[in-house]
Amino acid sequence: MKRAVSVTLHRDNLLWLKTRVKTIGGRSLSDALDQIITQARAGAGASAAAVRSVAGNARIPRSDAALAETSAQVRALFRRSVQRKKAASFATRLEKLPSRAAKPRKRA
Repeated sequence: MKRAVSVTLHRDNLLWLKTRVKTIGGRSLSDALDQIITQARAGAGASAAAVRSVAGNARIPRSDAALAETSAQVRALFRRSVQRKKAASFATRLEKLPSRAAKPRKRA
């Protein structure tokens, strides 16, 4: 999913980017910039995790009590969601099992 952002570039870099768009037959400056960033992230020496993830780029103080509370709430919501999913999956499997109707017993 792409998102709109505002980027400020030096005049020379903007000229270079516009020239690159024309040279490669690109559709827009945004596409060219996106392609450059994608290539840079996948460049030499980049690990697979570095290419796909931006994790670890935010620094949040551990002393933030509100954040710790929110984190606990999100984890609890996630656990409940997973449990519901497992329960629904189990119920679906039970419905697919053949019925075990009670057989009439013979009287002796």
